[in-house]
Amino acid sequence: MSAAAEAGMDMRAGERPRARYPDREGFAERDGLRLFWESYGEGPEAIALFPPINLVHSRVWASQIPYLARRHRVIVWDPPGNGRSAPCREPERYAPASLAAAALAVLESAGVERALCVAHSHGAQSALVLAAEHPEAVAGLGLIAPLAPTTPSVFPWLLTHPRLKPLFDVRMPSYRGWGRMNANYWREHRREYAEWFMRRLSVTAPHSELIVEDSLQYAGEGDVESLVAGGRAKTLHGRREIGALAEKVECPVLIVSGDEDRCTPQRDAAWLARASGGRLLRIADADHCPQGLRAVPVNLALAELADECLGTAPAAPPQPRAPRSAKGARRILWMTSPIGLGHVRRDLAIAREMRALVPDLEIDWLTAEPVVSFLGQAGEQPHPACAQLASELRFLEAGAHEHELHAFRTFRQASELLVANFMTFREVARERDYDLWVGDEAWDVDHYLHEEPGEKRAPFAWLTDYVGLLPVDGEEERERALIADSNAVMLDHLDRRPEVRDLSLFVGDAKDVVAEPFGPGLPAIDAWTRERYDFCGYVLGREVEDVDREAIRAGLGIEDGETLCVAAVGGSGVGAALLRRAIEAHEAARAMLPGLRTLAVCGPLIDPGSLPSAEGLDLHGYVPDLDRVLAAADVAVVQGGLATTMELTAARVPFVYVPLEKHFEQQLHVHHRLRRHGVGRRLDYRDCSPEGLAAAIAAEVGSDPDPLAAPAGGARRAAERLAPLLG
Repeated sequence: MSAAAEAGMDMRAGERPRARYPDREGFAERDGLRLFWESYGEGPEAIALFPPINLVHSRVWASQIPYLARRHRVIVWDPPGNGRSAPCREPERYAPASLAAAALAVLESAGVERALCVAHSHGAQSALVLAAEHPEAVAGLGLIAPLAPTTPSVFPWLLTHPRLKPLFDVRMPSYRGWGRMNANYWREHRREYAEWFMRRLSVTAPHSELIVEDSLQYAGEGDVESLVAGGRAKTLHGRREIGALAEKVECPVLIVSGDEDRCTPQRDAAWLARASGGRLLRIADADHCPQGLRAVPVNLALAELADECLGTAPAAPPQPRAPRSAKGARRILWMTSPIGLGHVRRDLAIAREMRALVPDLEIDWLTAEPVVSFLGQAGEQPHPACAQLASELRFLEAGAHEHELHAFRTFRQASELLVANFMTFREVARERDYDLWVGDEAWDVDHYLHEEPGEKRAPFAWLTDYVGLLPVDGEEERERALIADSNAVMLDHLDRRPEVRDLSLFVGDAKDVVAEPFGPGLPAIDAWTRERYDFCGYVLGREVEDVDREAIRAGLGIEDGETLCVAAVGGSGVGAALLRRAIEAHEAARAMLPGLRTLAVCGPLIDPGSLPSAEGLDLHGYVPDLDRVLAAADVAVVQGGLATTMELTAARVPFVYVPLEKHFEQQLHVHHRLRRHGVGRRLDYRDCSPEGLAAAIAAEVGSDPDPLAAPAGGARRAAERLAPLLG
């Protein structure tokens, strides 16, 4: 991301994080109408992503912008009456010719001389006009599900036929079915209309609920009278009118059509491709918005078209395929989750064992900060493309409120991040020859490899320490349905494409899997997982037998007779509220435990200077050997993260854990495992007063946890299962 994007064009109030932020933004003005635009990158040529209709705005291109902007400059803008563009209640301003002139004004305002014009649905009409009337400004056309009504399919006739237009303003006794295409209904029931439109016509593919929700949000941000004005506008209709424009187009044309499109049948899309001399890309299992659920093939097609029209212009020169450093050496591309440091600690442990089994093994790591820095300090080689990955931590922190993080909702709303990061992975995986891909909860890679199995070029091993999304207590019925639907997608992926994963490895034992169903009518998680996963036992970052407890305590300045409490909340910064609560509990705990020293570990993302000080309280930032420090403690206060709690379990250190509210993994999966091992004292944050936490700390000091089975040897077992995949 550019310095400009980091400095000023960041998340606005109420907006969820983006996978990429604009480098510049501004307003174009045409005949008094202000249109807001964003620019990603610089240069006189660009990919211009047209707004499809003023029911939504430019955020509909969220899954395309990060990838395309790495290769070329990208311009997006909001339509009149939505987003940050000014309201417009004049129907003639929504006619294709007028919108084409508005697009030209945006390009001029942003300093773009020539553009590949990419448009969706209704926006294709203004893009077509621009290409026909201003060929000097248009390098190419990419039209996705273009509204080109040339046959009597139901929706285009109702929307565009001149004899039906007068019904648009007639007040009806009721509005049912197609009667919802009415100005009065839009004014009085805008959300209901938008939802009907999306579900009935536009976003109809299974598992598209998030796209519908986003569209409803965008619709709610628009001006309803502007929407009505757009509905009154004259649109292009029929082969004679549309064909006359198509025949004037001289630039390369790509038409993208989903086979389940209810608005633009493929016969209309195919006709437009022939009339314009373009080519047709048919996408299976896609509706009227293929750039949503089927973003990967759409992105690749648009990138290819952009390279053809604008010239090949990647953000950085492609790296040559690196020769293997030793004859017969094997190479792994290892994707590790950047959420906390537990994943990378265990991955490094497995990698050490892999290197002992496989001579001359080379590993390229693909992850994001703070894990990139951790790997560098460990002497490993993060891939240069790590810098291109969108930050999962930004999404996490935006979804956190005090000690609450709705993990499912946050993960679900990060869909644009998953697409963007998969596109980065795809480039890296094609840049060099790898003998194995390993994904430690690399959800983006796993999901899109199942969606696009043709992208698989090496054996793929999947690692995780939990299986199944679960509703937490008090979850609403709708949220429960969405969770079950997400699980159903994963089950369907693995049933239809079992060849994508060459190994599914569970970090833990079979009994660590929860005995809950994936959802109504879906199988039980534990039985399903036993059939499809191998189990390696738990993997510690390092074994604890060689910990010199006294030397570590001496290095921390802990004197004989003092009690050491370590409060640590992970590497994401989400646990700041719990860290403050532990600091607030310090004095009360010190009154119960004279000589108590509390070591508060802030991690890489919490500023120690932002926290209060007290006698017997030590504030530390990032602690690289936190597992060793925890092993030397008398008691610990932590979140409900699995890595830290299992390190404490292995070291037989008593601890209090406070799972993040609404975090299904900490609340349910980790709690199940800790209860099975018989370790840890759980407190819920809502009941965790400073006095209550102090009492829990005092109660745990001196206890001697006797876990069911202290984990050991998991890294070696994992390596033994991974090594045969190298061939």
